[in-house]
Amino acid sequence: MANERVSLWAMALLLTVACGDKGTSSGEDTGSADGSDGPDSTDGGDGDVPRTDNDHDGYFSDVDCNDNDYRQNPGATELCDGIDNDCDGETDEGFDSDGDGYVSSAICEDGDDCDDSDPNINPGRADVPYDGIDQDCDGADLLDADGDGFDSSSHGGNDCDDSDDSIFPGAPELAKDGVDQDCDGADLLDGDGDGYDDVAFGGADCDDLDPVVHPGAFDWMNDGLDADCDGRDGGRIDLVDAELAWTGNTGANGYFGLSLEGCDLDGDGLQDLVITAPVSTSTSGVNAGIVGIWFGANSADWTPGMTVSDADTVISGNAANTLLGFGAVCADLDLDGYDDLLVGSGEVAGTDWVLRRFDGAPRWNATMSSADADATFGYNINNSSSSTVYSQGLQLWDVDGDGQMDQLVVTPFYAASYGSAPVNSAVWLVPLADLGSSGDLLPLVDRIITLDSPGALWKVGSAPDLDGDGQGELVLSQGLSAGGTTPGVISFISGVPASDGTVAGLAWASMVGTAGVNDYFGYSFAFGDFDGDGLTDAAITRLGEDRGGSLEVGAVHFYADVGSILSGIGLDGPNLSEAWLRGEWSNGRLGATLGNTGDLDGDGLDDLLVTEPSGGVGGEGRVRVVGGELLSSVAGLGTTPLDSQVAEFRCESANDGTGQTWVSGDFDGDGLQDLVLGGRNWVSGGRALGKSYLFRSSDR
Repeated sequence: MANERVSLWAMALLLTVACGDKGTSSGEDTGSADGSDGPDSTDGGDGDVPRTDNDHDGYFSDVDCNDNDYRQNPGATELCDGIDNDCDGETDEGFDSDGDGYVSSAICEDGDDCDDSDPNINPGRADVPYDGIDQDCDGADLLDADGDGFDSSSHGGNDCDDSDDSIFPGAPELAKDGVDQDCDGADLLDGDGDGYDDVAFGGADCDDLDPVVHPGAFDWMNDGLDADCDGRDGGRIDLVDAELAWTGNTGANGYFGLSLEGCDLDGDGLQDLVITAPVSTSTSGVNAGIVGIWFGANSADWTPGMTVSDADTVISGNAANTLLGFGAVCADLDLDGYDDLLVGSGEVAGTDWVLRRFDGAPRWNATMSSADADATFGYNINNSSSSTVYSQGLQLWDVDGDGQMDQLVVTPFYAASYGSAPVNSAVWLVPLADLGSSGDLLPLVDRIITLDSPGALWKVGSAPDLDGDGQGELVLSQGLSAGGTTPGVISFISGVPASDGTVAGLAWASMVGTAGVNDYFGYSFAFGDFDGDGLTDAAITRLGEDRGGSLEVGAVHFYADVGSILSGIGLDGPNLSEAWLRGEWSNGRLGATLGNTGDLDGDGLDDLLVTEPSGGVGGEGRVRVVGGELLSSVAGLGTTPLDSQVAEFRCESANDGTGQTWVSGDFDGDGLQDLVLGGRNWVSGGRALGKSYLFRSSDR
C-alpha cells in the first residue's frame, strides 16, 4: 500500500511538470502557476511583488482581472452574466444585439432588455402611453399618463382625465368649478358638505356655505336664520312627524314617560336616558311597571318606533300592582363616579310605597327586576287599603351648592284610584347619605314640612342661593283659598330647616297671586341665568290669567335677578315681574309646566320650556322653548310667546300630557343639549300607552 501511494505522488509530479504554463501557448515562463521563474514566485524584477492564484483558475494575479473569481481570467469565455469573464474590459459583449446598452432578458439571466432587436425598447426609455408597446420594459404598456396612480378610464382604468394628475378617484373635489376632480361622474355642487346641492346649481340648499342650513334641518325660530330653506325663520314642528318617538307596550295602559331622567349610570361620560312606564304590564303581571334605560353609548342605534321593552336595560316590577316607576331621580350617592338610580313605586289596593336604589356600575344586565335593587326603603301611609299609593314627587336638592346632591325631597300622596285628585299634606326631606342599607324610610326623614293648605301642593323644586346665606333654596308652590278663590303662593325656604314646621312658618320670602282672583300664581316655576348676567332669574306661571273674555289663557312672568326682589313675605308676585308672556288660547293654560332646559339653541344662554297643554285651534296643545335672550327682552308686557320662542312643538292630541315631563342632556356625546318630551297620556287603541319624543342635536 505504501509503494502504491508513492507511485501516485510521482505520477502527479510528472504531470505537473509536463503540462507547463496554462497562461501561454509555449513552454516559456510568462507567469504561469508552475513556479518556473523561481522558488519565491515573484516577477523577478527589483522589488519583486508576490504573484497569487487565489481562485485556482491557473492565472496569476498579474494577468487575472479578478483573482477571487474563477469565472474571470484571460482564457475564459464571455458569458451573459453581468461580469467581465474574459478580462478584456467589457461586460457581456455580444449579448446586446440592438446596441442600446442593455442586454437581452431572454438570453441573459440578469438582462433587462425586453426586446433586444429594437434599440427604442429598454429600461431607459420613456413609455409611450396607450400604444400597446412596453417601451420601458416594466411589464406593461403605460396606461397612467399623468402619473397619479390611476389608469385611464378609456383603457380599462378609472381615471376620468389621465392628462391631469389632480383628477382621479378620491381626489379632493372643488365645489362648483365645472370639473369632476374625484371622477364620481359629476362636479361637486354641495359646497358645505351637508348632503344638499346649492340651489343656484339646481339643488335645494338655500345657503351652501353653512352646513346647518339645508332642507329638513331643525329651524330655530327668531334667530334670523332660515335653517330649513322653507322661506321663513323657523316654524311649528308637529310631534307626529318627530324623527324619534317611542311608546309604551301595546295592549294596556302604561303611562310611558311618566318620569324622565338623564344620568351617567355606566360611567362613560355620556348621559343615559331613563323613561318609566309605571302602569305597564310585564312578565310579573299587570301594573307591575317597567323602567327602561337607554345608554348614550348606543344612541347611534336608536330607531323610531321603539317601545319600553326595547331599552338597553329593562327593569320590571317583581309583582303585579307594584307600579314600579312612579318617580325616578339620579345622583352619585357613594361618590364612586357612577350615578345611582332611585326609583319610586306604589301599590294598588295597598298601603305601602317603596323607594329602590340601583347602584351605577360599568355594566347593567339587559333584563332586571325590582328585586335586583341594591337597597329598598318603604313606608306605610296608613290610608285605606282600597286606595292606590304613589309618589311622583321625587326631587334632588344640592343644599350647599357644591355640585353634589344632598337631600331627597319626597312628596308622598295617594288617591282612591290612579288619575283622581291626589291627597298630600307634607314634604319630606331625606339626607341622601343615609340611603345606605335597606330599611324603613320614615326613620330617615330629616325634616317634615307641612303644607299650609292640605292637599294644595302644586310643585316642589329648588333654586341656587338667593338670599346670600350660602344655602340653596327649597321652593314650594301651593294653592291658597281666599274667599273661594285660589290666588296661589310660591314660598322660599333657605337650606334644611332646623325643625319641622309649616311652609309659611319656615319661609323667608314668598310671592302671592292677586287676592280674590283664581290666579293659580306659582303653579309652576323655573330658575336659571336666562339673560347671561351671571345672576339667577326666575320664570313663574300665572295659570289663571284671563284675556278679553278668554279664560285661563295662562301667563309666564319673568324676574331678572329674582333674589334682589324677594324682600319679605306675601309679595305681590304678578306686579313684581318686569316682563310676562300671555297665552293665545282660551283654556290653553300657558305655563302649566316650566323648566330650564339649558342651552338648546347654542347661543350660550339657558332656555325655558313652556307647555300650553290645551293650546291650539283643536286644543291639541303646544310645547314651546322660549329663548333666554328673548325672554329677558320682551317688548312690553302681556305679549304672546311668538316673538320670544325659539321652537314650537304641536302635540298629537288634546290632553296627552306632552311636555309635563321632559329632560334635556347630551345623550349622543356631541357637546350639544338634546331634548326629550314625555306624553304620558298618549292614547293608542283605547289605551294610554304613553309616548316620548326625542330631538337629538345631531338631528338638527
